[in-house]
Amino acid sequence: MLLLIAVCAVFAVLYLGWSRQQRARSLALTRVKRQCETDALQLLDDTLILESMRFKWRKDNTPVLCRCYAFEFTSTGDERYAGYIQLEGYRVASLQLMPHRVQ
Repeated sequence: MLLLIAVCAVFAVLYLGWSRQQRARSLALTRVKRQCETDALQLLDDTLILESMRFKWRKDNTPVLCRCYAFEFTSTGDERYAGYIQLEGYRVASLQLMPHRVQ
């Protein structure tokens, strides 16, 4: 019986982690799409790639999970350019678009 409870607890923790990751990714993707629309760019493949995850200490000494996602976009339809978005918790900390050709 204790084994069953332990297995259920492990699955619950894994599901919670997965659902929080999906929420953060969805937030990042929405923000990247909005930025691409604003700058008349096209987000390629509608894909974000998780580059890194780490804990960072805030000024009030509380930890926050930082996630960095990479993506590709185009301004002309011919070249691919890289972009990065960093989240601290569920807040966008930075969004960077590499230098690109403007039409």
